[in-house]
Amino acid sequence: DLYIDAKTVGFIDYRIEDELLKKIYISHMSIDAYYQRNGLGTYLLKCLKKEFSIISLLSFSKNANIFYEKNNFVEDLSQRKRKNNTNYMWSE
Repeated sequence: DLYIDAKTVGFIDYRIEDELLKKIYISHMSIDAYYQRNGLGTYLLKCLKKEFSIISLLSFSKNANIFYEKNNFVEDLSQRKRKNNTNYMWSE
């Protein structure tokens, strides 16, 4: 969780998929609308990138796709494409 003045303004929910490979799957990421576009989402991802080697997720919107691509995630072509959704992956 990410706090500003004791208020939760963002979080990432994830599950560990492979402890040995340090692989996780992000199931949900959210930043309060008031605090968006201030680098907080990027900050949360950087924190995870320090701890894990492989991060995967499913994106549901074009704006989210742009955000993940700006943070060096690439489309995971090994996953089946779902209508209007994109699988992304980042690795060291």
